Amino acid sequence: FDHARDAAGRDSRLVIVEGYFDAIALHQAGIMNVVATLGTALTPDHLTIIRRFAKKVVLLFDPDPAGVRAALRTLDLFVGSGLGVTVISLPGGHDPDTFVREHGADAFRALQELAPSLLDFSVEHSLQRAASGSIDDRIRSVDEILRILQKASHRIEQEECMRRVAERLGLNQQRLIERYPELRPKPDRQPPSPAQATPPGRSKHHHEEWELAYFLVQGKLTASQVRALQAEFFTEPVCRRVVEIGLRHLDGDGRVLVRPLLDEGLSDPDCSAVVTELSMSERHFDDVTAYIDGCLDALERKQRQHALGELIVQLRVAEREGRVEEAQRLNAQVNALRLSKAGSVPIQTS
Repeated sequence: FDHARDAAGRDSRLVIVEGYFDAIALHQAGIMNVVATLGTALTPDHLTIIRRFAKKVVLLFDPDPAGVRAALRTLDLFVGSGLGVTVISLPGGHDPDTFVREHGADAFRALQELAPSLLDFSVEHSLQRAASGSIDDRIRSVDEILRILQKASHRIEQEECMRRVAERLGLNQQRLIERYPELRPKPDRQPPSPAQATPPGRSKHHHEEWELAYFLVQGKLTASQVRALQAEFFTEPVCRRVVEIGLRHLDGDGRVLVRPLLDEGLSDPDCSAVVTELSMSERHFDDVTAYIDGCLDALERKQRQHALGELIVQLRVAEREGRVEEAQRLNAQVNALRLSKAGSVPIQTS
């Protein structure tokens, strides 16, 4: 972090990537103003630190849908932060390591200069979804875009984006302007930021684990989200225990049976206090399903990064000890896991 801070101070710009090895690859290429989130959510505390030495932030997340959602989730955080935020999208399924190896550091710096603002990136993502969808999808996407534009800090920026949206979707700009005030969120229905949602005294590094435990106890997870839960991915022991209990009590459709979960959880000395607190807590979210999907994405990505780190350590040991066949096997697993960033390859650590 010290090296990145010094470099970012000279450039007045900090590049934020997801994985440790993404940051290492860019550092090795001579791009030093880079830090990694390591799968954790950015918080207002992080922004306070960043503002001390940088005026601009460049977000570099994976180009898959989960990476796009990770970038979009930062929009609320950066609104009014005083930081200029842009988003880099690497072409052709590249990750930072493969991109700088193939194209070099100068090409990466050129991408930084061409990167769209976070607001433009968010609007463009919604426009692409709207253009390829049904009428209902287009209507939902228009509302989503208008909500995004409400986060713009400058009226001129809002009006220019509104004009572009109308042109792209073939809509009357006046209709968009009329619809705009109707979507203003009510103050008491705002979803909490990640920093607010994390219960006091609990590590923000495991924010998504606490959130998933909360939604599990509340019975908010869909059957497909329950299927995506894997207790072994949880590093917070009490959260893992709650998930283990919840996965033992499913109905025929695969959803959690809340009453049996509570009965067992409240009688378990390892998690009874937490289950009590989570069951009595009440929070409000504009889109619960999307929020849960984001937590599941973050958890899986942290596990994938952890698995990749373990494999690389094993690979280095095998290379050092001259175990050629094992090194080749481990190298193939490392490459497969890196490629899984652009897809949905199951995590394997052995």
